[in-house]
Amino acid sequence: MKMQPVDELLPHLEDLKISAFRKAILIKNAVHDVTIGPNSNSMKHVETNDHNFHTNTASDVKNLPKQSSIQYKKSSQEILPFPQILKEIEYERQKDVKSAVDYHIRKFEIFEEQQQANRKQQWFLTQQKYIKKMQDLEQTIKCALKEYESNKSIYHNKLALCYQELEEQRKKSAELLELKKKEKELLSECLAFQKSFHIIYHDILMTIKNCQDEIFKDKLQSVWKECKELSDFMSSLISKLKSTNVTIEDRQKAEIILIKINNLKTEVNEVLLQKDNSNEQQIKQTKTASNLTSSSTLYSQNNISTDSVQNIAEEDNVQNIAQDQTSNNTSLDDYVSKSSFKFYSDIMAFYGKYAETFNELIYDNQYKEFRFDCKKAVNLTVNAISAVNSEHIRDKYVKLYNLIKGQNVVIGDFQINASKHPKGIQYCIDLLAKKFVLQGDLMISSKPEAAFSFATIIISLWNECPEFGKVLLAYFFKECPYLVPIYIPKMVDQTDEEFYECQGYKYIDGKVERQDKFLKRMTGIMRLYFAILISHPKQGQNGNPHNIKIAWSWLASVLKLQPRIDITATMLHTFLETVGYEMQSHYKMQFFKLLRFLIEKYIPSLKRIDNGGPVVRLEC
Repeated sequence: MKMQPVDELLPHLEDLKISAFRKAILIKNAVHDVTIGPNSNSMKHVETNDHNFHTNTASDVKNLPKQSSIQYKKSSQEILPFPQILKEIEYERQKDVKSAVDYHIRKFEIFEEQQQANRKQQWFLTQQKYIKKMQDLEQTIKCALKEYESNKSIYHNKLALCYQELEEQRKKSAELLELKKKEKELLSECLAFQKSFHIIYHDILMTIKNCQDEIFKDKLQSVWKECKELSDFMSSLISKLKSTNVTIEDRQKAEIILIKINNLKTEVNEVLLQKDNSNEQQIKQTKTASNLTSSSTLYSQNNISTDSVQNIAEEDNVQNIAQDQTSNNTSLDDYVSKSSFKFYSDIMAFYGKYAETFNELIYDNQYKEFRFDCKKAVNLTVNAISAVNSEHIRDKYVKLYNLIKGQNVVIGDFQINASKHPKGIQYCIDLLAKKFVLQGDLMISSKPEAAFSFATIIISLWNECPEFGKVLLAYFFKECPYLVPIYIPKMVDQTDEEFYECQGYKYIDGKVERQDKFLKRMTGIMRLYFAILISHPKQGQNGNPHNIKIAWSWLASVLKLQPRIDITATMLHTFLETVGYEMQSHYKMQFFKLLRFLIEKYIPSLKRIDNGGPVVRLEC
């Protein structure tokens, strides 16, 4: 059958729609699947149902009104069969869909071609930019290399010049350090000469003041005048050296001054020898006075006990003290006994030489950290000493013993060995002695019972290291000369500040410390010293090298001297409070006789010049 054009079928589409809807109403309960379009089950199924559809429809159409029936008959004669129409529509639809799909595919292909062309163009531009950048960079590098090659020689010359300047500076620094080291050594030698000078100067002064013969005293005046000139020269020289560079010539000058004063001392000794040879009576008196002055010392050295000494000798000893006390002659004995002064001079001379042994360590900056570790080891250990128990005291003793014996010591989180430096042990001994004396000032002055904890360790160390004991005594005598005992007189050319410092006072901001603070400090230092005299060392040691016999000598020497305001009463009160019981237990009646002399003779003499608090405490 020949296909009619679609345009001819368009007028019949409206009737077709009406017919389709009517048929749809009739078959809606019988058909549940898709019957038209690409999703229909099969065209065969449609054709099979079409016959039934027409059969059923024919019977239904009879029931329609006549007018509708007439119109339907009229239109049905002109309409093509329904399956054919569906095929035509499906064909046209598929054709349109294919055309649309082809159009979109082509459109996508054109877009992809444009995008690819754009990418190629963009890549080409990027490549050109990169090539241009690399060319510019290469050109810059070439220019930099050319500039570097041109400036290489200049930089090399500058660098060589800098190295040369650094080498010259290093050499200058090394020379300067070496010069400073030599200057420090020279200054140390000059200071050592000054110490020796002052000892000899003081000895000459005491000798001249002790000379009572006017004839020989006049001969010594010329010597004294030269001594003063040498003292002024030495003081001005040392003052200059402390502010300027020290030269070998300055050292030679200081040595010459020391030689000159040694010669003057020889002259003084010769004058005294002439005096001794010319006056036998004065020799006898001098020997008698010397025997009386040293009787107490000899007495203590020969282990005197009440069982071996006769009562007559005891009474004579006390009477001699009273006679010396009431003497009005001004001599060396007014300031210090001869035996005490000799012991004092020997200790200070020993310390002067001892301190010189580690001067190099003190001024060497290479061992600054070593010095700090030594100080830390001493300070931490000594500060931790307390009367907790015997194990605690033994632990502190062992640490300090190992330190001054050059063994490894662990303090807190660090380890120290004093023998790392050849003079490290001497340096640590000096630090330790100084620290112990300082504890008397800082701690024992406010906590008296702590003195015996320190004293036990001190005596134990003294037994193991005798030089430690001598250094300790030097610091005791320096900080508190009343332990000699000595009342240091004021020198002719001595300033007030120097005089007060010799007495044990401290100057703060140019002002001397208050008297109450001074007495409190002296009390703490003396209490520690007196505690040493009666303390016992650790088990296994022979005994106390500085024992109660020294206490007897000290008390006898004090009672032979003229009393001084405040300090004498303080000394005696501290002594009796600390050592009195042990003295009574050891010397018994002899000590009671000495106390009777103190109460009946000495205290009344003391009250004539002093009625202050120390005297009141002493009487109580």
